[in-house]
Amino acid sequence: MLQRHIDEIDFQRAILISLVILVHIVNFGNIHPDVKSGVLSFLMPTFLFVTGYLLHVDKPVRKFAVYLLRILLPYVIMVTGYMVLSLYFPVRDGIQHLDWHTAFSVLCIHSIGPYWFFRVMLIGSFLCYVTFRCLSQQSTYVKLVAYGIVLLLVSHFTPVLNWEQAFYFFLGVVLQMSKVNYNQVFPPSRLSFIPLLLILFIAPQWDWSSLLVLVMVFCFLSFASSLKRYCHGKPLELILYIGRNTLPIYMFHPMFTMAGKFLLPFFRFDSSGIVHAIVVVLIGLSGSVLLAKTMDRLHLSWIFGRPQLLR
Repeated sequence: MLQRHIDEIDFQRAILISLVILVHIVNFGNIHPDVKSGVLSFLMPTFLFVTGYLLHVDKPVRKFAVYLLRILLPYVIMVTGYMVLSLYFPVRDGIQHLDWHTAFSVLCIHSIGPYWFFRVMLIGSFLCYVTFRCLSQQSTYVKLVAYGIVLLLVSHFTPVLNWEQAFYFFLGVVLQMSKVNYNQVFPPSRLSFIPLLLILFIAPQWDWSSLLVLVMVFCFLSFASSLKRYCHGKPLELILYIGRNTLPIYMFHPMFTMAGKFLLPFFRFDSSGIVHAIVVVLIGLSGSVLLAKTMDRLHLSWIFGRPQLLR
């Protein structure tokens, strides 16, 4: 099922990836732990939802296998690099020693760093494709119900998938297959920011199984779409460009958030940590894009199974 490109999704993803970098800045998280927890409560569920919506399973087996490979390679490479790095630097959730058992456990069961997202994306996409192929003669409704059951069984009986993570990916797939207009489901509304703030500050719900988290996801997407109306020309083009290239930014941003620690002496005047955080977010975005562009120009993107990292 093909559809036109949706600029609102790129705009939303640009905001989401900027928030991902923000919550991975250790200094900001230490100064504002409640803000970090609040953002995380809807950030990754929203990212998983949008990613599930962008999944297309109407591809030949070989083409879909290439799609999965382009998720698997970045996942294995970046998680392995993160493991090695954690042996020498104080990385949160790092490992103490590296052996085959530890490597297998981290790659297949308990990822470290931010790359668990790729594993959920990989498993969710694979299970969706297999389910839909096996039930190719059935209705979309039957396929979706079967897919939901498969996700539930895998998350319940194996340690490779968390149901709460899989649930939001599944919701995105459901919305995609329902063929409804995305912008009608998430109409631009500045007022949607109000219930989002009320939930965060009056009745914080940071458990992904809470219905209020789903409400926050809806409110965030609706509010983010409303912000697009205020952007025009080159700024809008830049934001949409970032939104189209969240994959390499997600891959490379931890290097820049770690390096951001060395900039702290230059921001002693900022006790709030906000200025430092803004600078590191900008460095993370631009640095990741520049690194991806360099790999493209040096023809090194094949390492991650792609002819080009940037779109």
